Amino acid sequence: MEHLKAQFNQNHYKLNLTEAPLFRLIVAPLQSGYWVGIQIAHHLIIDHFTIERLEEEIYAIINHQEDSLPTPILFRNLIATTKFGLTAVEHTKFFDEMLFDIEEPTLPFGLSDVHLLGNEICEGTLLLSQTLNGALRFQARRLQVTLATLCHLAFARFLTFTSGQEKVIFGTVLSGRLQEREENDRALGLWINTLPLRVDINKTPVELNP
Repeated sequence: MEHLKAQFNQNHYKLNLTEAPLFRLIVAPLQSGYWVGIQIAHHLIIDHFTIERLEEEIYAIINHQEDSLPTPILFRNLIATTKFGLTAVEHTKFFDEMLFDIEEPTLPFGLSDVHLLGNEICEGTLLLSQTLNGALRFQARRLQVTLATLCHLAFARFLTFTSGQEKVIFGTVLSGRLQEREENDRALGLWINTLPLRVDINKTPVELNP
């Protein structure tokens, strides 16, 4: 297993985006009689939900339970739904109006080097207390907005403090699986999209008086 990890380490093993497939499974036998495998997939074609569905299907096939698997939903159904919406011209007009006066990116702490492999990046995780979590949810309900909206505003204020800009731009991730269709949880593919979000941090209060 360690040999497979070394051979297909993402620091030097790359998928060619011009050649299919962008999803591969490399397997090797062990002396014990078991097999091990490494799953390699590019994020262009897969999301976390898809990985979970694939693992469920693999386990079902191994256990000879193929008949229990639901009918697959074609990814092209999502593409068709997307294309039958607004036109490309309307999309372009929307973002032109949102970003027309933005002349520079929002750079927290002035950091602009995004070409690293991630080896030099340290991450920290801090869990919110139950008290703070409850307070945030209470405020979201009181303001009649989603908790995600409130968190987006908090992140925008953080970017203002760390970048020195009042007009901040950052990416927000949307999931097509949130559409009200029961079959969405059975479809494989990339159902997420990252779109730019602009927030102007000024003296306008969060809660406007009627």
